Amino acid sequence: MKSSLELTWIQLLEKGYVYGIPSFFNGKFLDRTPKKDIKSIQRGFLHRFPTTLRKQFLYLKERSHSTSGIRVEFSTDAQSIQIFSKITKIKHRENFSNMAQGCMDLLVDGKFWVNYYPRWHCPDRIIFPNDHLLHRISLVFPNYAGLILHKIVLHNVENLSNRIPPFLLENKPIVYYGTSITQGGCASRPALAYSHQLSEIFCMNYVNLSISGQARGEPEMARFIASFKHAALFILDWGANLIEPPWKGLLEERYEQFWRIIFEQNPHIPILFVGLQNYSYDVSSEPAFRSYIQQKRDFIKNTALKACHEINSKSNRKKFDFLDGTSIINTSTLGMTLDGVHPNDLGHKIYAELLEWKIIELLGNHIHS
Repeated sequence: MKSSLELTWIQLLEKGYVYGIPSFFNGKFLDRTPKKDIKSIQRGFLHRFPTTLRKQFLYLKERSHSTSGIRVEFSTDAQSIQIFSKITKIKHRENFSNMAQGCMDLLVDGKFWVNYYPRWHCPDRIIFPNDHLLHRISLVFPNYAGLILHKIVLHNVENLSNRIPPFLLENKPIVYYGTSITQGGCASRPALAYSHQLSEIFCMNYVNLSISGQARGEPEMARFIASFKHAALFILDWGANLIEPPWKGLLEERYEQFWRIIFEQNPHIPILFVGLQNYSYDVSSEPAFRSYIQQKRDFIKNTALKACHEINSKSNRKKFDFLDGTSIINTSTLGMTLDGVHPNDLGHKIYAELLEWKIIELLGNHIHS
């Protein structure tokens, strides 16, 4: 006889239904995770970066609790669900609606079903397809707000199991490091971020370590990313936060050092570089500033291509690759942005489509789209 089933947050963790928390993989906390962070996550207070980095870089106090890339996934024949959750305070952003920042997406078999603001008390019951079949349910957390999931209640349920189909490559994740775009801005809801779209395309797990406005490529951040020895692929989509004149010289100082730190500890894990796209001020700013931005764009491209040549020439297969950002959004396709910088939903779709082919080349026959 069908009945209701209540699962608390800690039970969801224990059953291995939670993905995308950087310190949590295959239902277990990684060995390097500080006890303080473990206790915080078990209580539902999520951070993408460890205590040590949050103390060292004050900007992570706000950015770290954003739940970009974190999901709950399972398969069930339940007829409906209630989700008891709440979001942290949403920051006012002129180019981002509250819904875009703080909603949760619910997907059924990888396809959009409904999105909503999390509610702590008496949430509405969401009805699933009433066909008595197992369906893969994905709860995709907000990209730009924190979320605390208290519990879920499944109604009229007989079967509940881990995500079907399972992620490829033994759940090894694509690990992203990037700026606001890669964190998910300005997608209108979480599952439209290009990182999540690629996860659905490839049936691959992922971890999103992108930091809106603050991805500055510090060596300490590179060492943290290098510790993800269970990664399937690193995608490095950063540089834009160091192109402003106040950061003069930091991009040139850190860009090569960043990938080398990661590669030296993970020589068998591929790296995909993404260059800077065009922005509205490529056509609207003073010529001197446009030239300055182009120099930064050229530096990233040339440095990444040099790295690709160096590493690939020593290997019997392609390990490094580069995607020119201007092939994603250029001065003739600025309409695919919301504000002249951040891709809209169409822009994120193009991002995913172009990255798709690069990922296929790097991971080869391991992936079947």
